[in-house]
Amino acid sequence: MFDISEKSKLIKKAFLIGVFQTPAEREESASLLDELQALVETLSIPVAEKQLIRISEPSSRYFVGSGKAEEIAARANELPGRDGDQREYGPLGGRWFGRRIRSA
Repeated sequence: MFDISEKSKLIKKAFLIGVFQTPAEREESASLLDELQALVETLSIPVAEKQLIRISEPSSRYFVGSGKAEEIAARANELPGRDGDQREYGPLGGRWFGRRIRSA
């Protein structure tokens, strides 16, 4: 086993995303997202928000498509209680990033 307590202290909150393609997959995806939430909370990481998103086809770059990725990033930046976190979240080059905002 390995100690994960130090890493979980670095993460203040989680924003969980689940995806599905067909209406038949929605229930299973929702169940998996609930299971993920339980696992995250087991690590004492509060879940700030979770979203279940329908996609028509996986995007090779962001999986959810660039427009939806931008919406997710914008919502992550709007979430309250970031406790002085000065990062701006968004997709960049196929990966998510948290960019520190410089003070003027």
